[in-house]
Amino acid sequence: MNSEIPNHPVIGKLLELVTTHGPSVIWGITLVFLGWLGGKLAKRVVAKTLKRTPLEQSLIGFTSSISFFAIFGFFLLAALSSFGVETTSLVAALGAIGFAIGLSLQKTLSNFAAGLLILTQRPFKVGDFIDGAGINGTVKSIGLFSTELAEIDNVEITVPNSKLCDDVIKNYSSNKLRRIDLQLGISYEADISEASSALLSILKNQEQILSKPEPSVAVRELSDSAVILEIRAWTTTERYWPERSELLEKIKVEMDKQSIEIPYPQSVIHLKEGNQDK
Repeated sequence: MNSEIPNHPVIGKLLELVTTHGPSVIWGITLVFLGWLGGKLAKRVVAKTLKRTPLEQSLIGFTSSISFFAIFGFFLLAALSSFGVETTSLVAALGAIGFAIGLSLQKTLSNFAAGLLILTQRPFKVGDFIDGAGINGTVKSIGLFSTELAEIDNVEITVPNSKLCDDVIKNYSSNKLRRIDLQLGISYEADISEASSALLSILKNQEQILSKPEPSVAVRELSDSAVILEIRAWTTTERYWPERSELLEKIKVEMDKQSIEIPYPQSVIHLKEGNQDK
């Protein structure tokens, strides 16, 4: 009876399949394992290398994941080919599916592409105060699809990356120094030299106002009701708003002390009396 087992048709078919396809199956499984192992190793190496660069963490994670899928996908296609699968048709089918998905996710992909541009070109970074897409605030996080800002009143706003890329971005934190520009109107009866000297004295006695570039006061305009003086002074970016507020207060106090009038817009109306019948 035992001598008849090898001649059984089912067992014979199995032996034939193992003999014919066994090496291919084993080789295919080996390729899948090697692809998985190689992808993991590549992901780790890419992440470790990119951490030494100034790239954002989200971009590092994305790039390292891409390296894993690229290597694993290559080995997976090789494994399918060893099984006799027509990989050319499979790649074409995947391409068509990808194209259809791309059409349906145009806005998402646009945000994704914009996110890559922001992360690579770095027009701003986390912690910067920016103005873009009609919104100004401090950058809290930069993602692949959107950027989170906190407005001055600490309201959190999520802005799609494509909107930021399509708009002009002002980065108020990128430079170490900022210039304070103020305009002060003084009366036409006031002495311009006296007012300018008083303003320069305030600027030079202010600790956080830099001596170089040198602060300046100059006549900007002769308006309808006042002589407009332009005040320019440099300070560090982090001290910009405190110094601006402090200067405004000190200027008002000093002008009052010097009896230099700061006029407000006013109109003078002359009434002409007509001839009246007696």
